[in-house]
Amino acid sequence: MKRLMLVLGCGAAAVGVVDLATRPALAASASAPVRDYMTSSGLTDSLVAMAAGMPAQLEGNATRDVPPEAGDAVKKILLDAFASKMLVAAAEESLGRVKQPQQLTDASAWFKQPLGKKMVAMEIAAGRPEASKELEAYAAEIQKTPPARQRITLVQRLDNVTDASRFTVQILASLTANLARSVSEATPGGKQPSDADLQTLIRTMHNKLEEPMRNATLVQNLFTFRAASDAELNAYIDWLDSPVGRTSIQLGKDAMMDAMVASADVAGKRLGVELAAIKKANPQRAPVPVAAPAPTPMPAARP
Repeated sequence: MKRLMLVLGCGAAAVGVVDLATRPALAASASAPVRDYMTSSGLTDSLVAMAAGMPAQLEGNATRDVPPEAGDAVKKILLDAFASKMLVAAAEESLGRVKQPQQLTDASAWFKQPLGKKMVAMEIAAGRPEASKELEAYAAEIQKTPPARQRITLVQRLDNVTDASRFTVQILASLTANLARSVSEATPGGKQPSDADLQTLIRTMHNKLEEPMRNATLVQNLFTFRAASDAELNAYIDWLDSPVGRTSIQLGKDAMMDAMVASADVAGKRLGVELAAIKKANPQRAPVPVAAPAPTPMPAARP
């Protein structure tokens, strides 16, 4: 599956070390295929890393226009809603609805093979916040000494097969729309955005972000798989482009989208209450915009 990393803009998140030993335990109610898939694919690690990136993201984006007196409360609401335990639980629930659990088992079997383990390990390592400085140095390095054309072509094919860059923008646009809708629904007297308004917002974000995200994803994936040979990377892409691989990609995308939207819904409702209290105390204050946390490129097969 693809990794989703939350950062400012399209750069890497330098928010400290992710202690994967503290990852949430998978629910006892989750089926064996779900637990196996969450672990072998690295999806649980992805969600833990994503949650760990929230503090820096919120500091720089989602609370920037919030009144000072509400900043701490709003930040806590968003941190709680996007906590790893919340995201993992929602992803488990999503995967638990898969009608053919054998699809999860088939994907897990490949992730447990030597090449699968190696590629997942690379994705997990590259997604850890402490790798951000290495990524920055690597991006500067390839400006001076570009990778071979064959390598760039391979990585572009990887993005084409996984649809990672477009899906990252889709996640961001959906988060923003759902957060805006939830906040307005929970705020007494709030103006409800119409479906047309939200669709316009989503289209605008896609038009604005897709090209920069493709470029950022290219650099991210070159960095992530820098230790893999062309043959290994090609074999990985071939698997991702197989029926089992494509099914795995879609299952992971669905789980990630469901998890993010569920958290946005929880956050939006709580934010609506908080912002309504601010408005009541300060009726002349202008409406407070609340930005959604912004994801960055998701390497390879990890939604």
